[in-house]
Amino acid sequence: MKTEPWMFSYARYSTGDLSEHRPSGEEEEEREEEEEEDLNVLMQQGMMLANQSSVREFVLLGFPHQHHLGFLLFLVHLMIYPLVPAGNVVIIAITWADHHLRTPMNFFPRSFSFLEICFTSVIVPKMLVNFLSEDKTISFAGCITQAFFYLSLGVSEFLLLAAMSVDCYVAICYPLHYMAIMSGRVCTLMVLSSWFGGFFFIIGLIVMISWLSCGSKILNHFFCDLGPLVSLSCTNTHLVESMDFLVAPVVLMGSLAITVVPYSYIVATVICIPSAKE
Repeated sequence: MKTEPWMFSYARYSTGDLSEHRPSGEEEEEREEEEEEDLNVLMQQGMMLANQSSVREFVLLGFPHQHHLGFLLFLVHLMIYPLVPAGNVVIIAITWADHHLRTPMNFFPRSFSFLEICFTSVIVPKMLVNFLSEDKTISFAGCITQAFFYLSLGVSEFLLLAAMSVDCYVAICYPLHYMAIMSGRVCTLMVLSSWFGGFFFIIGLIVMISWLSCGSKILNHFFCDLGPLVSLSCTNTHLVESMDFLVAPVVLMGSLAITVVPYSYIVATVICIPSAKE
């Protein structure tokens, strides 16, 4: 029987001689692995975008095991909290009302009192509301804003205390030159440096925290602090933690050193002052 050319072509096609047009098993596996990797990357990016878009508010747990004591805690804090702004307002009013007390030396306590009022007002009012309310949520923007002012005002207090120690050092060790050294311009510059220093040290941390994607909206704290916010993140927080580890020692140890050195000179100066009997 004579074999026709078309029969030979059909036999080649039916027996798989055209396998060169089909991908091999290894190529198919590699392609499937690449597709799975691309799919995983897309899913991770989708989860990150979903988390960033879905977390619009946080729930402040506060004191989860003392919910039945909410009204009692509210009363206790309500009695204590007004004392802080009231006492600081008295200091500001006294040092401002009397013309003789409007000196550079009293400018720092007045500024610190105002700073203390702002610092406590960032946290306590919202905490008082949460003691009585069933809705303990706070918006994402409100939480980030609270964390920013809490941290920046706290840093400003450390820096202002350091500035006050320098003021005391000049007043005690150089009393005759005090008015020339600590002029109104110098005092204002030192106070403003303390305020802007607090904002400068914290703004970078807050910006990085605001860009972290959150895996949960349950904040196990009674206000928005740095640690609880970082613990909610489902992304890499190494950069934020490294920056926090850098900022905290600089602020704490730096302000402590500036405070300790002037007071050490003050103590030495007081000890060296001859007594009346001598």
